[in-house]
This record gives sequence, structure tokens and C-alpha cells, in this order.
Amino acid sequence: MNSFKILILIVSIIVTAIYSQPLPAKTYGGQNSERCYALINLLGDNGYLLAGWTRSFGPGTPNASNVLIVKTDSMGMVQNASISIGEHDDEAYSMVRTHDDGAAVTGWTKSYGVGTPQFSNIFILRFDSFGSLLWSRVYGGLDDDQAYSIIETSDSGFAVVGWTKSFGPAPFPNILVMKLDPMGFIQWSKVYWVFPNHIEDEGYDIVEIPLPDTMFRYVVVGRAKISSPLNFDAYSLILTQNGNISFVTGYPGEFEEEAYSVIWDGTGFAVAGWTNSYGPGAPDFANIFVFKSLLPIGVIWRIVYGWSANDEKCLDDQSLIQTIDGGYAIAGWTKSFGPGVPNPNFLITKLFPNGGFQWSRVHPSMPGAQFDEAYPMIHNYFGGYAIAGWTNSFGVGMDDFHLLALDPLGNRPVCVLEAFPPYDTLFYHMPIEMEQYEFRPELDSMPIIDTIVEETDICPVVDIKNAPSEPKTKTENEIQIKGSVIEFTLKNRSKIHLQIFNLAGRYIKTLAQGHFDVGTYRLNLPTEFEPGIYFINLQIEKGSSLTVKYIKF
Repeated sequence: MNSFKILILIVSIIVTAIYSQPLPAKTYGGQNSERCYALINLLGDNGYLLAGWTRSFGPGTPNASNVLIVKTDSMGMVQNASISIGEHDDEAYSMVRTHDDGAAVTGWTKSYGVGTPQFSNIFILRFDSFGSLLWSRVYGGLDDDQAYSIIETSDSGFAVVGWTKSFGPAPFPNILVMKLDPMGFIQWSKVYWVFPNHIEDEGYDIVEIPLPDTMFRYVVVGRAKISSPLNFDAYSLILTQNGNISFVTGYPGEFEEEAYSVIWDGTGFAVAGWTNSYGPGAPDFANIFVFKSLLPIGVIWRIVYGWSANDEKCLDDQSLIQTIDGGYAIAGWTKSFGPGVPNPNFLITKLFPNGGFQWSRVHPSMPGAQFDEAYPMIHNYFGGYAIAGWTNSFGVGMDDFHLLALDPLGNRPVCVLEAFPPYDTLFYHMPIEMEQYEFRPELDSMPIIDTIVEETDICPVVDIKNAPSEPKTKTENEIQIKGSVIEFTLKNRSKIHLQIFNLAGRYIKTLAQGHFDVGTYRLNLPTEFEPGIYFINLQIEKGSSLTVKYIKF
């Protein structure tokens, strides 16, 4: 044990019980329809920012949509909301929290830019940490251009992915990627298409590869008609720093495959989407797929899951996240399980790092008999999960924004069901070729104004914030933190891994590992980390896991 240089200190802070965490289940909207496709958490008050579109508020409504952005506190209580003021369709589909605790939102508009109102243009709205609009940009050509994912890059700029009918060769659409500086001005913008069998190619998510001294910088995923003019296939497109093609992999099946979400997990990239070619419901019904790939080796594990009764899909650039234990979580929806089937219900699944099932949940349990579809998913500041989407089972209008929070084990006292879908591992991949073309869109701007939305509670947790924690004994496994010191207690001699993860769930460092005797241990946290929020995870043999939040100021 001396090799771990354990510092003996006295720490007296009790880890908050799981169910003292805020677990909101809320809807937000008006008398017509609202749909949410983007979600981030905020450093200031542990709250949330949701984005999508509304047909209840704004000058374009009810016949056209306006962008809707809703800010809440950690309990899901609305603090403010804002909308776009175009007279035609304006819809948000992706959002990223920026390095300064602001946000950037992207989607498409038919109110601003060239070619409107007949055709759509891509927009970006950039907010500061107070929710004030810093700048807005609109990009497009003389036909439809739409964006579905935005990330902040390592140089504090942005990368946006979507598709275009304005640029590149026909037939349209073509994959579109734009690299922007921190003020939203274009550094490079390119289109990509399958060669030589070019039919339809679309981009839905992008991730930066944060490795130094490598030719690989971005991974783009989406759908393209590679093997058949009738069905889409999933693909992953690897780009260099300047947007040039490194290599492309297709994932064709006999029927349909579409990729919507990609993450970098420190050793490779993982992709999620849905398929009609593989899994329990295929080919009649869709199943969700997830696979892990290394550079440049290729796919190392894959899983396809769903029930055989109906469709299961994930359709968002934030459908897939890495969890603080190095595993993965996927948000989507199922038409096979839960109340009101064949109407969809939220489906949230947790995987081990090797792709094996850990847990799976369906929401709501009752009385959600209509449509409930989950799209973005994030880790919240309490070590659990927040999921957003839309519902017409609850709320004040037709469809409403829906926010749901779960504890670190995927639970809340009401309104979730345990539901393990069958799974398979069949999946095929092959190299394909793409071509690229540089383009330069026209620029415009897009204003927004404040609005008021109606908020409703669903699935309330009665007296949950006042529920006493269970009494602890000195022989329970426990982890606590105060300042820069960790204290953990083992009730049995165990093999442990003590690791630190950042807020995005990315592994940072192993703090201790090996066999430890019964007792209490204390050690200092490393000092080299930047200020921010981290999670300390204690993995104990036989599957036990404890997590505590660490805030470094």
C-alpha cells in the first residue's frame, strides 16, 4: 500500500443520498406543438438549457415554426425562454456548451438568408453565460441547406455538419461540413459524396479527435445510399484538420441503416443509430445499433438491440454519451414496450465499456399512452442523466418539450420501468470512397426575443428532497470528498479502481488500483486539472460502483 503514497487525513462529509438529487420530469410549451432536440447543462446553477422549435410562440406560428430555447434550474423550473422572430419555419436541432459556459445553437431557417422563404439556410446562435445573444450567423445557397450537429473545437471555434442541396454535384443532397472561427466566420466549408455511386448523402453528427500529431481530426457520421438506390446505409467519414478525406467506412445491410450520433471516448470512436437489417425485429422493424471503432483498425465490438414487436430508434446527435465509468448510454424510443404501444416511449440504455448491457429503462410507466420520444441525453451535475425530447401524453398543448432526470443507476422513484430488450451482434462494415468539394455560402444574421412558456410537472416524486438517507454503518462501502482529499471505505478486502472523469464522462486518470484490505483510505487529488466539475468513480470487484462529484475552483 506504500506505493500509493496515501496521505492520512480526517474528512467528515457524508455523500448525499441518491434520491436527494433533483429528478425533474417536466414539460414546457404552449397550446400548439413544441419539440425539443438539444440539451446542455449549465455551470452557474446546475440547470439545463433546452432547444428545439415551437408553433405556439412567435410571429410564424401556428402555421410555421420558430426556434424555442428554454432555460431551467436544476429542478427543471423555468427561468427564462426565448424565440426566433421569423415569419417562416425556423428550427433548432443541436446545441453545445462553450468553454465560457455559454452556448451555441444550430439548425435551419426559412426566414433569413438567400433563397428564403422557399429554401432553408443554416443558422448559428451564440450566447454568453447570462443567456444574452453575442452573435448570430446564417449560411446558405440558393437551395435547401440544413444543419443537425454543432461542436466547439479545440481552438474555441466550431464545426457544423448537415446536408446541402445548394453545393456539390447532383443528385442532392450532399454531406456538408463547415469549420468556423470563434466568431462564426468560415475557415473552411466542404461537401462530400459517395463515389462513384452518388445518390443521396447526409451528415448528422461530428466529433473532434483530440489527439496531437495525428492526421485524423474529425469523425462525421450519417446516412448515404451506398449499396442500393432504395435504402440508406450508415457511414463514418474521417477528416483531417483542413477537412480533407482520410478514409471512409460504410456499414451496409440488405435494408436500412442510419447513423446519428458519434463520440470520441479517448481510445476510439463509438457510433449509434438504427437498422432494419440486423437485430431481433429486422427486417420488419428497426433496432438500435451501437459500435466501437479504433483508428485505423476498425470496428472492435458491436451490438444491435430491440424487441421484435415494433420499432426502436435513436435519432439525435446527442443520443450517445460516454458515462463516468467508461461505458456508454443511449437515448431513443421504443414502440414495443411501455404504455400505449405501438405509440413510442422513451428508451434509455446503459452499456458496459465492452458493449454489454448494464441496465435499460422505459419512461413513462403511466399514464403516457400517446407519443413520448427521447432525443438528446447528457450527464447532469449529480452523476445521473438528463434526457430531453417531446411528449403529447402530458403538457398543455399538442406536443411539448419534455425533460426527464434519472439517478446514476437509471432510476427515479416513479415513472420508469426496467426493460431489457433482446440483442444481437451482427453487423458488416467495408471501406468506401467519397469525393469532396470546397464551397462558400452566403452570410446573414438572425434575431431572437424573450417569451414565456407554460410549465407542467409529471410523475412527481413526493417529499423526495426531504427523504432521510438510510443509516450507514462503518462497514459499508463508501466514498466521500472534501476539498482536494478523497476518503473511501471498504467493507471487504477488494480489488478496486479509483478513477477521475470529466463532466462529459471522458476518462482522465487512474488515482489508485489494486487489492485493498478492509478499512478507510485517504489520498490527495491531483492538482494539475483545470477548474471545473469532475466525477470520482470507485469501481469495486463484482460490479459495485460508487461515484462522487468533485468541483475544482
